[in-house]
Amino acid sequence: MTARCRVSFRWGVSALVAVLSVVAAPAAVDIDEFRVKRESVFEFAQEPVVKRKGDTVTISFETKGACDVTVAIEDRRGRIIRHLACGVLGDNAPPPFQRESLSQTLTWDGKDDAGVYVDNKDNISVRVSLGLNPRFERTLFWSPEKWTSGHTPIFCPRPEGVYVYQGGVLDHLRLFDHEGNYVRTVYPFPADKVDEVKGLRRHTFPHDGKNLPLKGGFHQATLLTCGSNYNPGSHGGGGVAGEALAVHDKTAAVIHNKINWFATDGSSGGRNLEDPRQSGVHAQVGVHQSRWKDGVVPPRSAAFSPDGKWLYLTGFGWYNGWFHRGVEWKHAVTRIPANGDGAVDLFAGSLKRRDSGTGPDKLRVPTSVACDAKGRVYVTDYRNDRIQVFSPEKKLLKTIPFEFPAQVEVHRKTGHLYVFSWWFRSQFRRNVSFTAKVTHLGPFEDPKEIASYPLPWLGPQKTSGWTHVGGRQRRVALDSWAENPTFWVSRGDGNWSQRGIVVVAEKDGKLEVKREFAAEAAKTVQRLNPPALGRQRLYFNPGNGKLYVGEADAGVGKSFSGIVVIDPETGRVAEKTLPFDAEDMCFDRDGRAYLRTGKVVVRYDSRTWREIPWDYGERHDSVGFSASRDGRRTRAMAALRTPGHR
Repeated sequence: MTARCRVSFRWGVSALVAVLSVVAAPAAVDIDEFRVKRESVFEFAQEPVVKRKGDTVTISFETKGACDVTVAIEDRRGRIIRHLACGVLGDNAPPPFQRESLSQTLTWDGKDDAGVYVDNKDNISVRVSLGLNPRFERTLFWSPEKWTSGHTPIFCPRPEGVYVYQGGVLDHLRLFDHEGNYVRTVYPFPADKVDEVKGLRRHTFPHDGKNLPLKGGFHQATLLTCGSNYNPGSHGGGGVAGEALAVHDKTAAVIHNKINWFATDGSSGGRNLEDPRQSGVHAQVGVHQSRWKDGVVPPRSAAFSPDGKWLYLTGFGWYNGWFHRGVEWKHAVTRIPANGDGAVDLFAGSLKRRDSGTGPDKLRVPTSVACDAKGRVYVTDYRNDRIQVFSPEKKLLKTIPFEFPAQVEVHRKTGHLYVFSWWFRSQFRRNVSFTAKVTHLGPFEDPKEIASYPLPWLGPQKTSGWTHVGGRQRRVALDSWAENPTFWVSRGDGNWSQRGIVVVAEKDGKLEVKREFAAEAAKTVQRLNPPALGRQRLYFNPGNGKLYVGEADAGVGKSFSGIVVIDPETGRVAEKTLPFDAEDMCFDRDGRAYLRTGKVVVRYDSRTWREIPWDYGERHDSVGFSASRDGRRTRAMAALRTPGHR
């Protein structure tokens, strides 16, 4: 596996040099002239022959074509101790291969990669490989149940299962069955579907002539263009592509300031990925009243009409005030034709700033929208303690009194209503104490209460003090197609074991827990908290053959104070705390670890994590990248000072 990696890296460097040469050359130059010429003939004309004379070993062989060749010296465990030769035979074969010849004779001087003589050559093997072919072995440090960012997942149940979107620098849309088992990933687009996605920015790369999509955003990590993480200027937390999700038939909509349309098979279903129409609403946003600015506020809730012609949007809330102390809302429901023709239309309420009220034609903090099989539109008028029901023609059909209706869902088979209650912060001050719950009501014709259940998985309902999340960190959904009415519940605060998705079902007058994603993910990946800013960096320790992942957990930038240790042979995962939070690290072939801050490098034995001082190093009483409460610092006996600074 190591040899294959070295082959790929070497070719990559050669290709880069070729590209730079072409840029500087006249336009008439044919780039094929610079490409490596290789033949896909992977057979020996003469099998390898190994001869030994003292400490010198010669390896002779001949191939039938100018193909890729790798020659390695291995110990009895199959571990490569000397990478002897690697490259493509032919006119430009790299040393120590002989050029312009398919017949090769190589000499091994008996030393390993560090230049140290190998004493016991009786247990040594020589491996000559032609045309190395990578194959999938296993997935490491991954669980579909693990959160991938600090943004709460959004759910959308459908007959085929439950779609779950989560974003934050990195986006994904996954499908789970009604029991909570992972089925497949819709986005990132499958390799066999990505070419069917219309409207992606693409680029022809001169390295191999392939035309591939270009990712966007500050981190260049997403193909979705509808949200804030595609904005090149969104540094910080990196933004998110979706604040709302809706699925109808085989069409999925990820919604933020705009809408990205794609099919549930992972293509775009024949339409452009990005809808040019704006799905968010204009508002004055800012951190202080003297610094308002024009902005676009995305919807938090979306619902298709039963015929799929309309997409209803609401939940236009945003944070205002110093340290996000205030939350404002646009008291409106909008709708947009789902076929791509026609502008966004005001459906109910008002888009004027702070234009709310208690009358039948007014809304005050509308937090969610849902549709039933007859096309009726249900809106949770949160601060008016009611649910407003409209016809598709915008006529108010019924008012259902209900205290703190945060979200309403309509059972697709029975027509019964399920209303979720929790606390939302708004400009309307009201401090109360209550427990998050779900209430089962009858259908539109007779919406009387049938049952009510507490939802402790949504966490404590904080209604005083200040918090920037203000209830928007909680997400729920009703799965109408499960055997019993089932709720997908998640919260975006608390520790990471509390933030995982919980699947609970209504059965025999109580709620029964079916799945707890956090507990399941912990068994596979150990670490539940996702990498900050979506940053993961992978390191390999040649001393023990293990992989290490740094995930920016130290509170500042990319620095990390803990690492994930992965055994590639078994897939087992463990966590290790470093002596201090490092901005970067690396290992040498003997397993010594080098941790770097912005100013110094400290060397450690990775088996014990005790410092290995340099004779010419400097003493430092407090080494670490960050001084924040999440950071970790230590004393260094003899560290090396870097010649520059951040």
